Amino acid sequence: MSVNDWSNLVGSLGPTSVVQGLTGSQLAAPGGGQFVYGMNAVGKQAGVAAKFLSVDGFNPMDLGGRISGAIKRRSRLSGDMAAFFFLGLRGFAVQDDAYMLGLAGDDFSHIVLRKGSIREGLPGGNDGSNGILARSEARFPDDAWLHLCLELVVARPATVSDVVLNVYQSELGQHPVTDPHWVKIAGMSDCRNGLPATAFIDDMFGVNSGSLPLGGGRAGFGVHVSTAAQSAFWDHIKISKQLVPI
Repeated sequence: MSVNDWSNLVGSLGPTSVVQGLTGSQLAAPGGGQFVYGMNAVGKQAGVAAKFLSVDGFNPMDLGGRISGAIKRRSRLSGDMAAFFFLGLRGFAVQDDAYMLGLAGDDFSHIVLRKGSIREGLPGGNDGSNGILARSEARFPDDAWLHLCLELVVARPATVSDVVLNVYQSELGQHPVTDPHWVKIAGMSDCRNGLPATAFIDDMFGVNSGSLPLGGGRAGFGVHVSTAAQSAFWDHIKISKQLVPI
């Protein structure tokens, strides 16, 4: 994929608030290339900058899909921020709902799985509010690469169907970004009941998440900032789509 394969979501913060593009200023994730993609807040306006894959066949995907990549966030000023991937976005705007997986918090971050509006990013909390589905027990330091994967699987080709969300991590210290070894994220738990939640079933009745599931849709990545000097970087993003229902 090239930079030209991506489009900004409607409502994303513009270049006077968030500067974005390819950069060689950052050390790539282990096994990565010369450049990474970055977004950096230069204004004090809170909001989201996000991009979606806009090539044919993925705009949108008919069933489920998978997105993976190395991701890190950096906050030089205090304040909540989040860097994330998303799947299942039905529309083209930041106010539309999607499934998001990424890093959220202040000086240290958790891995968070959320369902809700892109413009709200990944709010804090571990009580199941704000659409938070699951959160890791482990916390990760600022400016550290993590290799994450979010998978959305549609159970059957129906208007409303169960959706299975799988979350994985590959240990970059042992496996380069070009050759991941996906495993369940240790300590990822359902925020509503504390049970392991490396797989989350968003049921066709809307009971588990509080709303109907999001099958198909668009995939992408983004950052939620609350002040200036907050940035996020991505390396080796890969997207694939589900071809047949399970």
